[in-house]
Parts: sequence; C-alpha cells; structure tokens
Amino acid sequence: MPPELEHREQEFRDYLSILGRRWLTIVITTILVVGAAVGITYLEDPVYEAHAEVLLPIGGEGDAERAVSTEIRVFSSDAVRQAVAEKMGSVPAVSASPVGLTDTIIVTARSGKAQAAAEAANIYSETFLEVRKQQEIDALNASAEELDAKVNEIQGQIDLLPTDPENGTQEAADLDRLSDRRDFYRDQLDDVRFELQRAQRTGAGEIVTRAAAPGSPVEPKPERAGLIALAFGLLLGVGLAFLREYLDDTIKTKDDLERASGGVT
Repeated sequence: MPPELEHREQEFRDYLSILGRRWLTIVITTILVVGAAVGITYLEDPVYEAHAEVLLPIGGEGDAERAVSTEIRVFSSDAVRQAVAEKMGSVPAVSASPVGLTDTIIVTARSGKAQAAAEAANIYSETFLEVRKQQEIDALNASAEELDAKVNEIQGQIDLLPTDPENGTQEAADLDRLSDRRDFYRDQLDDVRFELQRAQRTGAGEIVTRAAAPGSPVEPKPERAGLIALAFGLLLGVGLAFLREYLDDTIKTKDDLERASGGVT
C-alpha cells in the first residue's frame, strides 16, 4: 500500500477510535440538544391555519396571471383591511396566494385557535369580495355618469342647430356628425349599464371553498424540531468528542505511549 494511503487509513482508524472512546459524550450531547429542542416546542403557543378558496371573475382575455396578482394586491389594500377591522375589531393574520394558473386564490388565516382561524379566513374573503364589488360598482357608476353627460351635451348641441332652409346642407352634415357621436356614446353607456347590472347581480367573485376549523396546529412541530436537533446534536457531540480528545493528555493506548516517549518503548 502506498505510504499516503496507509497514512490516511491510519488517520481514519484514529478517528473511529476517538469516536469509540467518546461515544458517551456524543450520545449525551445529542440527547440534551434533542430534549431541549422538543421541550421548547411544547412550550410554544399552538398556531392553527385555515384556508378558503376564492374564484375571481378574471375571464379568458388579457394576462390572467397579472390580473390575479393585481387582485392579490387589492386583497392586502388598506380599504379591505379597514373594512375587516370594522367587522372583527382588528385585522387578523391573513394572506392570499394564487392557485397555479387558475383564476382562484387561496386565503390563509392563522390564529391561536382553530375556529378563530377559520372565521378569519371566511370573513376576510367575504369582506374582500364586498369591497371589490363596491369598487367595481362605483367605477361603473362614474363611467355611466360621464357618458350620460356627454350624450346630453351632444343632444343639446343638436337641439341648437339652426333650421334655416338656405343652410340645409350644412345643417344636415352637422346633424349627422353630432348624431353619430351621440349614438357612439349611447352605445358605450348601454354597455356600461349592462356591466353595472352584472356587477350588482353577481359581484366580484365568489367563495368556492369556505374555511373549516383545522384539526391540528401547523406550529409548533415537535417531530420536525426533533429531527433538526438530532442532526445538530450529532455534529455538536462529535465536535465535543474530538475537543475532549485533544485536551486529554492521559495515556490510553500504545500509540499514546510511543508519542509520549518520543518513539522509544
């Protein structure tokens, strides 16, 4: 065997020998770390998580992913949070996230009580849809008022057209031009009124899955904490084992005797 490989093999045997002699240090350290980690998790307050699913009326036109992202920003807006606070007295810990490439979002609420988490998810979802519905209705009403004002303005211009027979050709041209503009805005007004009726009837989405009280908390997780602590405890235990070996100058093996006597036995 080459000297280099022989040297590495000897080092490996030395490491195994140290671990064998200091196994109790490793075991005790690991037990203490795991016990402390698991014990701390049991002292933490439980956190329950409830989920509701909301379908948004995005439709197939345009960038659906961008539209859903916009709705999520509205979900976290001050207007929605204030409306929730008026209903619940405070704003719960609630968040929203998209569901893949669909037109739905998942509403997640966290609380120290299972039923409170479910109620928070449902109330926040309902309030969000109510605020979005009112915002859409307000925007459509504003558009309808603006279009109605334009129609009335143009109609007023038509009513003021002169009736002089000598200018009949010019009058007819002006009448056609103004009538076309008036009809254009009337068509737009009809479309807005139709959308307004739809918004008042259907709203800005619906809750397709209401949140139910979860059966177990999501935090703390003693099992997860125990596994992480086990890995850390083993590493710490091995480190302490080698440290103790380094600080221990007692003679325990023939190799120790040779090193201590300068190679003379």
